[in-house]
Amino acid sequence: MGIIRGITKYFVKFLLIISIALFISISTGAHFLDKSTLSPIIGDVVIGMFSDVQMNEFNKGLNIECDNIGNKSIDVQSPFGTGDIKVNCTALKEKQVNEVKTIFKEQIVSQMIENLSSVECKNIDCIQKGPQGLLSSSFNKFLKTLSLLFILISILLIAALFFLCETLPGKFIGIGSPLLVSGLPFLFMNALKNQINNGMQENAAILMPIVDKLFEYLSSRFLIIFVLGAALIIAGIVLKIVFRKKK
Repeated sequence: MGIIRGITKYFVKFLLIISIALFISISTGAHFLDKSTLSPIIGDVVIGMFSDVQMNEFNKGLNIECDNIGNKSIDVQSPFGTGDIKVNCTALKEKQVNEVKTIFKEQIVSQMIENLSSVECKNIDCIQKGPQGLLSSSFNKFLKTLSLLFILISILLIAALFFLCETLPGKFIGIGSPLLVSGLPFLFMNALKNQINNGMQENAAILMPIVDKLFEYLSSRFLIIFVLGAALIIAGIVLKIVFRKKK
């Protein structure tokens, strides 16, 4: 009976490690690919594509349009051909290039993402559609559903470990150890990120901020799980020492 319990315990721990790792990866993907998260990141990338000289030229062009029409706001064609953008002429005259950057971040990038995410696809099939499919609302809902499934599986596995471990210190250590192992990838995130960035071709280097932000999200979540696992193990060891002294 003890051997079966021990084998079951290790099997449940193994499943818990996989379940938590998948939950972190999928939930991070869902959060990262959400339009509200991705828009400011892409906004910085798009602005980085333009030199200060180009931004000043674009600012001058918008100021001329405002002066010619004489309205408080005007509609002009996006330089990316994504549609019309609304320019607040009063804000433009006060903030100049900073207002142009705001227009890029809040309007042009939003239009770009809307155009990309308008593709029709279903669940896992969205991956075959490329960037458009990954940014679709259907794929985001699919990822959120998957992450919810894996967190529920993880909770059930933790409950199973709680009952399989006989002593209170054993419960803390038994649950903490798979959590700690699940969080270990945070140790390698920075090295992996640097390897990807270094391997990028020169014309793709502008995507580095997106890669950096993605790995930042992943690293922080794996670290939280690692710290939680370490805390449970330490608590279990302390309890074991206390119980021994009482005996």
